[in-house]
Amino acid sequence: MDAEVLLLHEDKNTHGDCECSLNDISSIRNCYPWLHTHDFWEILFVADGRFINTVNHQAIPCSDGTLIFFRPQDIHRIDPDHDDECHLINLTYKQKSFQDLCAYLGAGFDAEELIRAPLPPHIRLNALQKQDLLAKLYRLNTIPLTDKLQINLTLRHILVDLYYQYLCRPSLNKQSDCPDWLNQLCRDMKYRENFILGTPALLTLSGKSQAYLCRSFRKYLNTTPVDFINDLRLSFAQNLLLNSDRSILDICYETGFNSPGHFYMLFTQRFGIPPLRYRKANWQSHHLYKS
Repeated sequence: MDAEVLLLHEDKNTHGDCECSLNDISSIRNCYPWLHTHDFWEILFVADGRFINTVNHQAIPCSDGTLIFFRPQDIHRIDPDHDDECHLINLTYKQKSFQDLCAYLGAGFDAEELIRAPLPPHIRLNALQKQDLLAKLYRLNTIPLTDKLQINLTLRHILVDLYYQYLCRPSLNKQSDCPDWLNQLCRDMKYRENFILGTPALLTLSGKSQAYLCRSFRKYLNTTPVDFINDLRLSFAQNLLLNSDRSILDICYETGFNSPGHFYMLFTQRFGIPPLRYRKANWQSHHLYKS
């Protein structure tokens, strides 16, 4: 390793038998100023302000809401962005915590892809996501350091939430050149409260024009915004048909379709048969189905 790169060790960056350490840093002047790497995992969240994060010889501008998942092999350093200040929250956790997390998440989580990527995942959270993450992280500070079991339990709860929410669900757009904002938009749209709203939610969450969204979806995802939304709605409808006793008309409206005829047409195009026949053909025998 380059002599100018410092190596930090997990035994000095976690609290004894605790699997993690949470650091709340209110000024960039108190950030670690040297290029360094470490043998532990780290999550860095920008609560306020902005700075430049040099990671693996690349400069990543970071601002309010940026969330970064550092790997042990990453070499990084925080540099000021002109005279701007920043408020950072840094969560370090042991190799064992990450290994146990991978075992729990199973094959749906591609740890090797995460580790091989040239840069650590970095995501920009919206205001609601930021508020939710801050509440989760600050929960660690409410636990006495003597209660190591509760600290470790809370850490694992936080890690499962973060890795599942932000790193396990980008399968709709694996293209390497897909921009970060579009990856994040696709993840956000998987929430029912967003896809039932349709195109207005896409516009609000992305901050882009409808024309720009159409071009981007065509270029990177080979689909249209409307088709993307309808695919999410139809997957949700498919699950409700098989796993709930709701009527087909209720399912139509609960998935965001305003027209039963349109819902029937799209469902038949995707699954080959109308919703009622699909339910009859696949519904478990011990359930009663509704038309």
